[in-house]
Amino acid sequence: MQLSIEQGHSPVVIKFNLSNWSQTFEKETESSFKSVRFIELSASRHPFFPWLISLLLEQACRLMPSAFLTAKQLSFAVGRRSYSILKCIEKLNQTFDLVVAHNPQSFYPALVASKKFNAKLGMDIEDYHPGETNNKSLSDKVLLLLKHTLPHAYYISYASPCFYDIINQEISLNTPKQIVLLNGFPSTDFTLKNSDTTKLRLVWFSQHINGGRGLELLVDAIADFSDQLELHLIGQLNPNFDRNFIKGKKGVHIHAPKPQSALHEFLCDFDIGVACDVPLNFNRDLALTNKLIIYAQVGLFILASETNAQNIFLASSDLEYLKVSFDVLSYRQRLKDIIGLKTEIRNTKNIRFRKGFKFRWELISFPLKEYWNN
Repeated sequence: MQLSIEQGHSPVVIKFNLSNWSQTFEKETESSFKSVRFIELSASRHPFFPWLISLLLEQACRLMPSAFLTAKQLSFAVGRRSYSILKCIEKLNQTFDLVVAHNPQSFYPALVASKKFNAKLGMDIEDYHPGETNNKSLSDKVLLLLKHTLPHAYYISYASPCFYDIINQEISLNTPKQIVLLNGFPSTDFTLKNSDTTKLRLVWFSQHINGGRGLELLVDAIADFSDQLELHLIGQLNPNFDRNFIKGKKGVHIHAPKPQSALHEFLCDFDIGVACDVPLNFNRDLALTNKLIIYAQVGLFILASETNAQNIFLASSDLEYLKVSFDVLSYRQRLKDIIGLKTEIRNTKNIRFRKGFKFRWELISFPLKEYWNN
């Protein structure tokens, strides 16, 4: 949004009210963008009848064979929010020059909007959406939806090089404007801070602190080194995960979710950023977690995972890291290695911070500005 405003545009954002813990942060973000018009749709059962219609459409279209579904029906099958977005677009009566979609439930509605307003269409591929589910029928429907919609795009951006590769393998695209757009942030968000605590401080963050992210192994391993290491987890803690894995563990500190600016400032105080992604599905193996980019910008040493996306990125990034396998023995060994590198890790933070400058949003967003303005 900030980039579009800086380029002289007047953005309109269609968003959903999830009615959860993130609502306060969202309202704070909205209040900081006075020139942006936000259209809020309900993600809950209220009002009831539109929600019921969207649910029935989703379930009915998911039961039908993929080959018999239209693009609109595929969109309903992929997610019920597509119906709400389409209804919203029907009511819009102003003109637009560009329509941008960020997730598969919005791809078909964005295509409809681009035709209605005679506007250019931008597609932002933040995940390999057919690989987000292990349900083959649903995965096939998502891929078919992409085949129906992506070829109409004026430009396509990808949050991971792996997404670019696989999409172009599976879909015939004549779109010349395709870019890998990493999720960097403005350089002004981060400051170089040197740690002086007795213990090395590791940090991990996400919206939710839960299972299936490699944390179970890390929390178990960190307890053996609690006299030399601290692990800080930032996010909404799942009560069951807390009860089964966190409670009573030494060396683990929990922090509530933070708004973006506060999070970025807080991360500057740490030594090591943890990106312990477990490839539970195909998308997880191809996705390049935002954590890696932010850790690089902050100047943190990185504890990385053996996923395809992380291997490719780290091999070409000139960053400092150690990789961990998906077992507790590997975690314990890497934590021992980190302790042995304590002096080096702290003495070279300024070098890593300077290297991370190449991921600043001011630089990597340049191709996107060109697409928007030409």
